[in-house]
Amino acid sequence: MSRITVALITLVLVFASSYVALAADPVTLIVAVAPDDRVVNPSFDEAFAQEYPHIKVEFIGRMNAETFITRYVAGVAPDIWLFGADVPINLGPEGYLLDLTSYLEKTPEFRYHDDYIPLAQEPFEIGEAVYGLAYDVGALAVYYRTNLFDEVGVKRPWFEFTIDDFAEAARKLTVVSPDGEVERWGARGYWNWWANAPALGGFGATLYDRDRNVVLDPPDKAAQAMAWWTDLFINQQAAHPNYRDINAGDAAMVFNGTWAYWVWNSAFDGLTEIAPVPMGPEGRRTTMSGSALGISANSQHKEEAWTYLSQLLGVENSHEWLARLGPVRFSGMPLFGLEWGERGRLPQAILQDAIEGTGIYRPILPSELASAINPHINQVINGELDPYVGVEIVRDLASGILGEN
Repeated sequence: MSRITVALITLVLVFASSYVALAADPVTLIVAVAPDDRVVNPSFDEAFAQEYPHIKVEFIGRMNAETFITRYVAGVAPDIWLFGADVPINLGPEGYLLDLTSYLEKTPEFRYHDDYIPLAQEPFEIGEAVYGLAYDVGALAVYYRTNLFDEVGVKRPWFEFTIDDFAEAARKLTVVSPDGEVERWGARGYWNWWANAPALGGFGATLYDRDRNVVLDPPDKAAQAMAWWTDLFINQQAAHPNYRDINAGDAAMVFNGTWAYWVWNSAFDGLTEIAPVPMGPEGRRTTMSGSALGISANSQHKEEAWTYLSQLLGVENSHEWLARLGPVRFSGMPLFGLEWGERGRLPQAILQDAIEGTGIYRPILPSELASAINPHINQVINGELDPYVGVEIVRDLASGILGEN
C-alpha cells in the first residue's frame, strides 16, 4: 500500500470521526453549582467543549434539597447537582439520585476504588449504592489570631495542643466588659454541624454512628464531653459554641475547616494562622466534611452527564483545581496547599493527619432523627439542660425513631 493511499485512508477516518461527533444529537446539560464554583476551572470547560461539541453545558445556581425535589417533581431538575453530605441518606434511597455504581464499573480509568479517599466518599455511599462523587473534602481545624496570643503571652497552638491548653488560652484571651458582657471570646464555633466531632471525639464519644444506629455513644463519655464544653461556655465565659468568622473580631480562636484556608489566605494580614483541633482525654478527633456532584435520576441525558462528571472529577482534571479546596484523591494530596508555599504545609499536614486516622466524617443524621434530637442537644450546649439528663433524653428519643426504621 502506497504512502499516498495510507494518508488518504487516515484523512477519511479523521473526517469520519469528526463527522460522527458533529452529527451526534446536540444535548444541553444543566449543572447546578454555586457561581464561584463554576469558574474554578474554565480551562476544563473549554477543553470539554472542544472534545464534545454536541454537549452544551449550562450552569445555574446551587440549590438546596427542597428546591431540587420541587424541580424534580416538575420534571425540570438539573442533570448534575452539587450537594452536601446530608443529601444522599435522605434522597438517595427515595430514588431522586442516580446510582453511579454501574457507571464507575465501566470506567476503570476513573480509579474510584484505588485513588478516591474512602473517608471523603463515605456519606455518598448508602449500602451498595453510590449517589454522588466527592467534589471536595476538608478537616476541621482551629484558626487563631497570632497577634492576640503574642500580646497575652500565650503559647500558640501546636500539634500536641490539648483541651486543657485550649481552655487556658481561651480564658486568657477572653475580654469581658465592666458590666459582665463578653467583648471578645477566647474561642468560638466548637459546636456546629461540622464541629461536634472534635468536641465529643476527644472524649471518646460520637454524636451518631450510622452503622450501629446509635446516638451519643457511649452515653457517659458523651455527657462528660458536653459538660466540659458547656462549663467552658457558661461558667468560665471563655468559649462560645456558635460559629462566627474570625475576621468579625469577636474571638481569638475560631473552629473552621481547611476548606476555608484558600479563601482566608487571600485576606490574611499575617496575623491569622491555622492549627489542628485540640486533643481530648482520648486523643484528637476532627470532623471531615465536603460536598459531592451527582446525577438526577430522571435526567434525560444520563450518559452525557456521566461523561461530563467523570471527566471533570477524573484524575488529571481534579488535580488542577480541587487541590486548593481539599483533594478527594490520594494522588492529589501532595498538591494540597503548595500554592501557599511554606504556609500551605500546615493545612496539608492537618488534612493528612485527619485522613490517616484522626478524622471522622461529620455525623449525617436522617432528617426525622435530627428534627427530634437537635432541640434537646441545643438546650444542653446552651446550659439550659443538664448534660447527663439531656444525653438520656436524646438517646431515648433516638432509640424510638431508629427502632421504628
